[in-house]
Amino acid sequence: MRCRNRKGRAMTDELQLVHKADLEGRRAMLSPNTMAAIDSALRDVLARH
Repeated sequence: MRCRNRKGRAMTDELQLVHKADLEGRRAMLSPNTMAAIDSALRDVLARH
């Protein structure tokens, strides 16, 4: 997935558990559109398993 004007990527094909406390410092780093794209990709991946 590519996000306009941003570097990096989100991989949604290999999932792993992450403790909620480890995510606190990353809150609001992604735009709502990016989060919607990630949500859609995760739903697709999970539906295939």
